[in-house]
Amino acid sequence: MNHKIYSHKVTKVIARRSKSTKGWWYGFKMSGICNEHGDFENIIFSYANIADCKIAEKLAEVVKGTIFADAGYLQKKDVLKQMEEKGIKFEAAPRKNMNRLMSRFECYHIKHRSIIESDWGTLKNNFQLEYHKARSIIGMFQHFFYSIAAYMINRNLDFYQNFFRLRLI
Repeated sequence: MNHKIYSHKVTKVIARRSKSTKGWWYGFKMSGICNEHGDFENIIFSYANIADCKIAEKLAEVVKGTIFADAGYLQKKDVLKQMEEKGIKFEAAPRKNMNRLMSRFECYHIKHRSIIESDWGTLKNNFQLEYHKARSIIGMFQHFFYSIAAYMINRNLDFYQNFFRLRLI
């Protein structure tokens, strides 16, 4: 158990405790959807104790097409039907104890979920998304939004620099 949970003062009012496969943790979750190029389409902040499958419905509201997710986002059949009516096909990776047939297309794309994992790694390591010195809740969320904005600006600058470099050659 994380003994530092009781010493948190800034987020005491809104943060929640949750248990994952890595143990207990305290705070918030940031979930997101990105396209095949690694550009974020939607990002949602939630309490730590809210299940990923509940967040998936809100994440998928802004996109159309096929969404590939990890096993934490498995949905019930009635939710999947509602998503299909909205034009969203939701494919989640099977858990280890599940047997599920899938096409080569689905298998290929489920294995390429690492695109968004690399985005999260870049946000955490290069743009300091994890912030431990918050003095206010507003300041903490400002830091999150500044990190995300810096990441998106950096991706666009890289694209335009490469585009103009190709045009000049």
